[in-house]
Amino acid sequence: MNDYLVKGISHNKQVRAYAAITTETIEEARRRHDMLSVASVVLGRSITAGVILGSMLKGEQKLTIKINGGGPIGTILVDANARGNVRGLVSNPHAPAPLNQQGAPDIRSAVGTNGNISVTKDTGLNHPFIGQVPIVSGEIGEDFASYLLHSEQVPSFVGIDVLVNPDYTIKAAGGFIIQPLPNTEENVSILEATPVQFQCECSRERIANAIVSLGSGEIQSIIDTDGQAEAQCHFCNEKYQFSRENLEEIKKLAI
Repeated sequence: MNDYLVKGISHNKQVRAYAAITTETIEEARRRHDMLSVASVVLGRSITAGVILGSMLKGEQKLTIKINGGGPIGTILVDANARGNVRGLVSNPHAPAPLNQQGAPDIRSAVGTNGNISVTKDTGLNHPFIGQVPIVSGEIGEDFASYLLHSEQVPSFVGIDVLVNPDYTIKAAGGFIIQPLPNTEENVSILEATPVQFQCECSRERIANAIVSLGSGEIQSIIDTDGQAEAQCHFCNEKYQFSRENLEEIKKLAI
């Protein structure tokens, strides 16, 4: 399926939404720039945002996005217009792929957070509109949300991402921007409030039952070898100590 963008508005005309599928567009950029995974994600997110922001323009208007956070990816440039045309580049398409704690590419580190995101809009007037805000996360989506809020005074929910195959081709790409329209009423009713707290279901009794399931032979081996046992819950790190006497009582319940 070819890439496309849709625009929508809620029935009460208080919320508008833009959504785009950009998989083929990002794959074309990846192929032309011979990008590795991190560059594809970074430029892909920026291009997707550019496509959506461009759809908010009219006629022959166009915009240019520039992002530089001081990271190894370098400068990101994107040009887009109201007709769905977009192009983009990154300074370092072969930037290394630092990994975060989850083992996924660390986009924040690749982009950096010591810099700005700027959007220049050519609306056909004598002077272009230029908006610039500091990078807040380096994840691109959050940075565009910050730009829209602080530069254009439009609170926005921005979601954009790119999935890359092991061979560096683009598996999927797209995004959305949701915005309240002017004079939107904040008519929200809270239906229910539920307390939230950290609560583990582990207990000394549960741990004892787990020891029972080991069988009397294994429990006797623990008694003979260590004379005691300690169990720790992986969810809450609570530790439970069982003395020799405790283990002897537990063994009586085992088969």
